[in-house]
Amino acid sequence: MPPVVQTELHDYMGKEKGRNLGMPLNAFTDAAYKGLASGTDQVVIGAIGSPEAYNEIVAKRRTHFESFMKIMRGEK
Repeated sequence: MPPVVQTELHDYMGKEKGRNLGMPLNAFTDAAYKGLASGTDQVVIGAIGSPEAYNEIVAKRRTHFESFMKIMRGEK
């Protein structure tokens, strides 16, 4: 889930309050582009925990899923 980013999406709160909610749009787009350009398929921006912890969980989940799919395909 992406972080809250300072855009007009929160104008219903009033422009001054809504557009100052979250991280600056430029900071978000810079971080997102850097992550995408690195070739990873998981880009963590503004997470509550550390990106390393999140990526470790995702890697374990992927390994288990790939193992399960081999079983489902009848592979060894």
